[in-house]
Amino acid sequence: MAKDSHSPRIGVSLPAEVYALYKAFAEVSGTNMSAMLREIAVTSAPALERVVREAVAAKQADAARKEGLRQAFSEAEAQLQPLVSQIESTLGMSLEGIERAAVEKSAAPSSRRRAARGAGADPRACNTGVRSPRKKGR
Repeated sequence: MAKDSHSPRIGVSLPAEVYALYKAFAEVSGTNMSAMLREIAVTSAPALERVVREAVAAKQADAARKEGLRQAFSEAEAQLQPLVSQIESTLGMSLEGIERAAVEKSAAPSSRRRAARGAGADPRACNTGVRSPRKKGR
């Protein structure tokens, strides 16, 4: 392989155990580490090129999918907008009626409220159905 003196260079930091592995391989193969790593990079370039092509295609497909979702949401929103406006106006009218009833109810005398609950209503707590624990020896 011809050496190009103008080849771009990179600096790579490796974990100690990976460095030791490459150093041992370089010694066994009789080459220096730079030449060995360059050979590995050049040899694996076609496979890396295929991986890059697939990654770019996946990224483009993902972007197209996201754009399709955005468009579908926009169309759905446009179709639902008249219904939302109708619901808002209906709800607004309903809320006004509820507010009016609440104001009228708060203006009613307290004796009317007691009568609405029931004249014989007992406000005390009830424990119907509760049993005491069984005593030993019985």
